[in-house]
Order: sequence, then structure tokens, then C-alpha cells
Amino acid sequence: MDYLFLLSGENESLAKEEILSLSNPKDYKQDNRILITNKKFDFDRLAFTHGIYNLIFSCKPNELEVFIKETNF
Repeated sequence: MDYLFLLSGENESLAKEEILSLSNPKDYKQDNRILITNKKFDFDRLAFTHGIYNLIFSCKPNELEVFIKETNF
């Protein structure tokens, strides 16, 4: 399962390094204040993260409406 982290805007690089050092993932993706990784760890130790979410799907913006209609939530 992938996890999406909403990083603090105060110091994005510190927030990113905090997550990467605690999770030690093989791969991650980052776009501004969003960081995605597939490694689970003790989330209670994060200080520079505003939110942690399960990433249930991803798609291109132009495919979003079709994807939502075809998915049974």
C-alpha cells in the first residue's frame, strides 16, 4: 500500500528527510509538499508532516472522471 504525506510548508526538505530516514524506502515520489512512499513505519514520530493518507489510486487528470465512474467505492 502507498502512503501520501502532506509535508509542512515551513521546511519541506527537513520534512522529506524526516520521512525518508524513518521509512528507508526503496523508492518515493515528491511533488512540492506531497511525498508518496510505500513503506509503513511508526508515523507517531513525525513532527514536520501535516497529514498521512492511504493512497487508493492515481491517474492522469484527464482520466479522473472516467476512473471515478468505473470504480465502486
